[in-house]
Amino acid sequence: MNLPFVLAACLRRFALVVALALLCLVPRAVLAQTCTFTMSNIAFGNVSTITGAPVNANGTLTANCSGFTTSNIEFCLSIGIPTGGFSPRTMTGPGGTTLSYDLFSDTGYTTIWGSVGSTSFPERIVDVPLVGGVTSITLTVYGRVYAGQTTVQPGSYSQAFATTDTLFTYLGYTGTPPTCTGSSTPSARLSFNVSATVIPDCTLSAAPLAFPAMTTPGTQVTANTSLSVTCVSGTPYTVALNAGTTGGGTVASRFMLLNGGSATVNYDLYKDAAFSQLWGDGSNGTTTESGTGTGTAQTLTVFGRVPAQAAQPSGNYSDTVTATLTF
Repeated sequence: MNLPFVLAACLRRFALVVALALLCLVPRAVLAQTCTFTMSNIAFGNVSTITGAPVNANGTLTANCSGFTTSNIEFCLSIGIPTGGFSPRTMTGPGGTTLSYDLFSDTGYTTIWGSVGSTSFPERIVDVPLVGGVTSITLTVYGRVYAGQTTVQPGSYSQAFATTDTLFTYLGYTGTPPTCTGSSTPSARLSFNVSATVIPDCTLSAAPLAFPAMTTPGTQVTANTSLSVTCVSGTPYTVALNAGTTGGGTVASRFMLLNGGSATVNYDLYKDAAFSQLWGDGSNGTTTESGTGTGTAQTLTVFGRVPAQAAQPSGNYSDTVTATLTF
């Protein structure tokens, strides 16, 4: 008489067991602990090697991390040993010439950003707290081309960092920070370029030319002065002298004007001590002075002569000549 009841109870128990078994087959989601990195190129732009000052440029290294269950993450960031090693690193330019620079981790350009494989120049270590298992960082890579490289010639210079030259590892932790090692995982490797253009550049300075007093009318006097030219090594240059500011003068026959008056005294400027090569702008039988930069100051002598001429009123005579440096 109780058979239908017994069968119903058994069927319900079987359904419950099957439902529980199916519930146990559903897995719990597991979050992936990952960081992605990006690294910018570093471009110094135009560099003059005669200014006596370093040239700086920055790059950026960024990391975005998620899925961590720890309270902190440690980044071990190596910018490794490319060809040329550390301090200085070198970019290569025309004919295999090199331009020295370095990469630093601080604004004072004192701490070289190195590699986990170097004892003298270690990698950069950064510890960051995690909030909800995620974090993002952006770090500046400070680059500096060193001053004083006066023998470096104009041209394009660069150095390529391959993926074998970088190693960016990250380790989640709670409590004591881990120790960075070359085998730390997980990790990422990136490539980037460093570049600069050494430009032809020159500077020019001049000292006044002062003739001695002409105490005897009708006699000539001479004097000389100097121009100082500094050009980037290998840069060709030309120096021209104009006719001056006194009216009526030309590059082949210049005049000094009596201060506060109208009288004039003619004079000439030459490239040589024999007073045979008039120094001008290339017109009226004059020539210019040419040379090639060495990266250091080169002295050019200007020879001046006041030829014998009719006596003029006593006083101070002057003229202003402009020297033009072309490179």
